[in-house]
Amino acid sequence: MSEVQEVESLCMNCHEKGTTRLCMTMVPGFKEVLLSSFYCPHCNFSNQTIESLEDIQDKGVHYSVKISEPIDLLRHVVKGDFATITIPEIGLEMPKEAQKGSLSNVEGILGAAAEGLGQLQPVRHIQQPEVAKKIDELIAKIHDLTDLKSPFTVILDDPSGNSFVENLVLDDETVKKIPNEYKVTRYVRTKEQCLEIGVKPEQEAAFQALSAKKEKASKAQCITHDVASEEKLEEYVTTSSEVMSFYTECPSCTSRCEQRMVIANIPHFKEIVLMALKCERCGYKDVEVKSGGGISKKGKKITFNITDPVDLSRDVLKSETASVEVPMLGLTITPGSLGGFFTTIEGLLEKSKDQLKRELAFFSGDSATSEKRKKVVAFLEKFDLLMEGKTPFTIIIDDPANGSYIQNLYAPEDDPEMVEEEYKRTKEQDDELGITALLLDEEDSEEGDAEEEK
Repeated sequence: MSEVQEVESLCMNCHEKGTTRLCMTMVPGFKEVLLSSFYCPHCNFSNQTIESLEDIQDKGVHYSVKISEPIDLLRHVVKGDFATITIPEIGLEMPKEAQKGSLSNVEGILGAAAEGLGQLQPVRHIQQPEVAKKIDELIAKIHDLTDLKSPFTVILDDPSGNSFVENLVLDDETVKKIPNEYKVTRYVRTKEQCLEIGVKPEQEAAFQALSAKKEKASKAQCITHDVASEEKLEEYVTTSSEVMSFYTECPSCTSRCEQRMVIANIPHFKEIVLMALKCERCGYKDVEVKSGGGISKKGKKITFNITDPVDLSRDVLKSETASVEVPMLGLTITPGSLGGFFTTIEGLLEKSKDQLKRELAFFSGDSATSEKRKKVVAFLEKFDLLMEGKTPFTIIIDDPANGSYIQNLYAPEDDPEMVEEEYKRTKEQDDELGITALLLDEEDSEEGDAEEEK
């Protein structure tokens, strides 16, 4: 944290002289910000704002956090100038103009929202009694949320990418009691969002080019080519499988390189498409595994209990649409994270640990408290115990597209430690997979054909 600087400035409430204090600080897990606090001794008016010292990010950011325990109310929240906060359970939406540029926690955000709604209530009760009554009801609901009378969800969306909701690092006992339901998604801005934050089309194109380059570079660094896993994949490629090749652009150096593709068959599962790319110029390598055939009519959830170190060598196919959960750690890997790959359970844990170490680095750095550093160390030590097979644990792969697989050594019989459950997808899952759009296109096509027949 830098030294606090004081500047004499005009109070916008009484037009007397007040004092503005400025300070640069690092928000753990986020970035450097500028804190500004104004106080007027004449009328006691005060105001606090926060500004990101970073430029607009290459992508927007969307947070979804479940608030179910008192500790969740203490999560830090950085609300950027263009961010909106929504609480769907009570139909509350705080637009970008509300609490503009603020640093608080979930409880503080709720308190400020209730205070803001109540400011003009005396006037509304006289001029618009019906509206005032509804706002009183909403304020009461906000107070109920602050008292945690029921769990609720905080959704923060910022097209500029300069907002943040803290991801708590929980100890073992807390993990058992509190599921850390924390999801963050980075997305490409729409044309309307670009106009909203003042980004021109040519600037957005440059942002996306930079984002693609960062993602490819990050992917190149984190990809570990497990020789044993590649050999296992080769076992599934039959001699009759035709290797197809075509030229494409290297994601790292943009030079022309060869992409190879082959169809492999995994016994007691289905066909998969194996794609491999290697750039002779820069050495970039990439291996992608995709499920062959169409999307299944139902999703599948696989629950596997690891009871022996030998189980860590089981083959695993994780598709891009699958989520992975390890309840003992309170760990959930959301769909799209890590991409699609074929490895072993040990390899899956290794990839997950590498990703987590990069994310948890913020909580173990100089800006983190000693308590949080201890929690990070304890969490990673427990992760190591699971990877060594010294502690039994459960791994859950949930894939709405039913394109993931854990090797069953007892096939075609059932594995006593594995449960596979098929389920009907929700409407939200169909939307994410693009199935809803396909069905609508088919209906439009059928209606068009019927019209032509008439």
